[in-house]
Amino acid sequence: MMANCGKQEVHDIVKVILDKNHKDFDINYVDFFMNHTAHGVCTLYSLGATKERIEEYLNVYKGKIRLDPLRIPKFKVDENNWEDYILDKKAYAELLPFFDEQVKNLGVEKCYEKFLPRLLPGFIGGAFHPLLQIGFGIEFNFPQVFAEGLAYACTYYNKIGEVINHLPPDDDQPSLEPLDIVKEMLSMNLKPAQDRAGAFPVDKIMEYYGDEVIQLVRKWKLNDHYVKSLEDIMNKLVELTRAIIIITFGSYRQKSLDFFLIHNLTSIHAIRILLPKLPFDEQKRLLQIGLIGLLGNMWLQGMPKFDLEKIMNYGGPIDRISWDSIIEEAITSNDEHVPKIIRALLVIKDQVPDSLISHELIQRSAVMTTDFMKSFKDWEFGGIGNPLLP
Repeated sequence: MMANCGKQEVHDIVKVILDKNHKDFDINYVDFFMNHTAHGVCTLYSLGATKERIEEYLNVYKGKIRLDPLRIPKFKVDENNWEDYILDKKAYAELLPFFDEQVKNLGVEKCYEKFLPRLLPGFIGGAFHPLLQIGFGIEFNFPQVFAEGLAYACTYYNKIGEVINHLPPDDDQPSLEPLDIVKEMLSMNLKPAQDRAGAFPVDKIMEYYGDEVIQLVRKWKLNDHYVKSLEDIMNKLVELTRAIIIITFGSYRQKSLDFFLIHNLTSIHAIRILLPKLPFDEQKRLLQIGLIGLLGNMWLQGMPKFDLEKIMNYGGPIDRISWDSIIEEAITSNDEHVPKIIRALLVIKDQVPDSLISHELIQRSAVMTTDFMKSFKDWEFGGIGNPLLP
């Protein structure tokens, strides 16, 4: 959905905002919180917000937080050493000029081909935000946002995704869908994360349950028997999307949704944007990254139980709130995440047949999002599966 794509004045103000953000501000503030400027203004633009509303949103956003200025680089990153700064969370200011130059000289498509295969295993880092940044840059054709995403993908690279580089050959068992794989994970009685401190430490699951994660990922078969074309790839994405919707919205407690599980949902939209532009084998790897991110996040958020009926029984008659009303709620929300969630659900509804993912399920999930944030005004940050929560 691109409701504003024909309104040049809105596009122009978005570009001005993004250019200033690129030049003046770091991608993070207070160490690991993410600068959501690009996500917010691009999403509102796509939903049909006026330039006045976009400017108002940005003023409110900057009034809630204090973005860190982009510091002057202390050293030069080049073709020969850029990989040395993968995992260096302090090197964004040095990496950004390198990727800016690469994008300027080679173009987005060539940079995509050149850098994404190396960075793809780390996309789970920073609660998927580098992946989202890259997706926004490509989808909306803002090269500066794409370059930010590449630099961010280096600094917040997360090694958990490197599991995909070492998976053993498939066995002869039939493929399971991601929802069934998560149910199997819950049946294994794995002890959930005890230490949730830091910037989304989802990789810690590998220290405790690395073998189990590998075996679970293998159960979603992406070999040539199951996947032969981009159409097959996109059908596998539908399987992952269905699981993420049911888990994210079917696990709510006390009128709250898990803050980190919603990032699995918004990452699905970025994966949808990136998949067609990747070589076939890299498409499979990106899907596996999506599943690993879901499994790791389930563990990190306390192994929450979920129930499809909690969603389908929510909100009374489905026609009480139209999609137009939901979109208006998203546009007027000053939360950084509500518009992205609604847009991700809306795109799923528009692109996936009702026979594959129930459109009623999608709409009730959207209504739940706007209802909860309007009435209770916050997410659950303590892990929705935490038994100590009320």
